[in-house]
Amino acid sequence: MDEDRCVGAYRGSYVIIPSKWLVIEYHEGIGVVDDAKKSRKKLSADISYSSNYNVILDVRNLLIDASIKDVWLYIEFLLNNPKIAGVRRTAILTQTPQQVAIATLFQEHSRMLPQQVIVVSTIGAALHWVESKMSHHEYETLIEKMKRELDG
Repeated sequence: MDEDRCVGAYRGSYVIIPSKWLVIEYHEGIGVVDDAKKSRKKLSADISYSSNYNVILDVRNLLIDASIKDVWLYIEFLLNNPKIAGVRRTAILTQTPQQVAIATLFQEHSRMLPQQVIVVSTIGAALHWVESKMSHHEYETLIEKMKRELDG
């Protein structure tokens, strides 16, 4: 697991599971587009990372401070960095209407990227989309471990 602490109220962590072709990301606090870019750069620099690994992006505890322009800037960043966004499935796990709105904007405008993106509100739907056999309990245990490491 690796964690990312940015200058604002944003914190994030990820775990790469190469044997399952899966990356699980956890984000909390208040996030802006620069936090997302920094997080992507750090993740893609990890030796275990592959841009073709499926991703669960857990933003249930993140206030996404982004406009439509920010979403386009982020998509442009991904297009200009092919090592970051490969052919894969990405599930954005949301909890609030605000998260759903921003994630759906990203989903709708990211069609030019090689990844398939879906916005979901349950862990089961996220795991199903990325074709993971991980149980709900295993997922929650992993997220709790990431939260503890961010607090540590």
